[in-house]
Amino acid sequence: MKETVAMLNQQYVMPNGLTPYAGVTAKSPWLASESEKRQRKICDSLETAIRRSSLQNGMTISFHHAFRGGDKVVNMVVAKLAEMGFRDLTLASSSLIDAHWPLIEHIKNGVIRQIYTSGLRGKLGEEISAGLMENPVQIHSHGGRVQLIQSGELSIDVAFLGVPCCDEFGNANGFSGKSRCGSLGYARVDAEHAKCVVLLTEEWVDYPNYPASIAQDQVDLIVQVDEVGDPQKKLPRVPSV
Repeated sequence: MKETVAMLNQQYVMPNGLTPYAGVTAKSPWLASESEKRQRKICDSLETAIRRSSLQNGMTISFHHAFRGGDKVVNMVVAKLAEMGFRDLTLASSSLIDAHWPLIEHIKNGVIRQIYTSGLRGKLGEEISAGLMENPVQIHSHGGRVQLIQSGELSIDVAFLGVPCCDEFGNANGFSGKSRCGSLGYARVDAEHAKCVVLLTEEWVDYPNYPASIAQDQVDLIVQVDEVGDPQKKLPRVPSV
């Protein structure tokens, strides 16, 4: 067989853009290894996931707010980015809430330069209203956010998406696991359009985790963390004082 392939390669010129067949796993060598095939998306720490995502200064990161007032992903990720020395990032979250007040220091220190969100609450909202940021915050509706991302006006480099649980390939939903939060609809447009999708999960479940709101083909990296949020902490219905 090898001799036949070699002879054909000598006799026929390959058209531009085509290469001779070199085996089933030539273009995806990790498939030849059972362990690498099943574990290649999994990172041993959040820092490793960030480094593997190829995030650079000045890029855009995104989040969803399905955990409402109990969200822990935004603060966790941005604190790690600050520790790693990132600067001038654009933060595009489906919403920002009272729990995200630690972002104030990261804005002051230049880690976050621009914000896209559907709303601002609590201390963070008060500080921004008082002139904390040099660049005006871009406020949009939830549907407007989808349009911005789909049109490319808002281009997401790395989406950090918290999920209660997922399997080792990245199939995830919001109605399984200890911290189940319901629909992951806010995160779907991020998963579909971000250049890199990083899942932060509390728990591992057997493959396939079905039905999947976020599918394995949309996920690049996965890291397990202690907590992604407390869905029991609902958003306040009255303005914070």
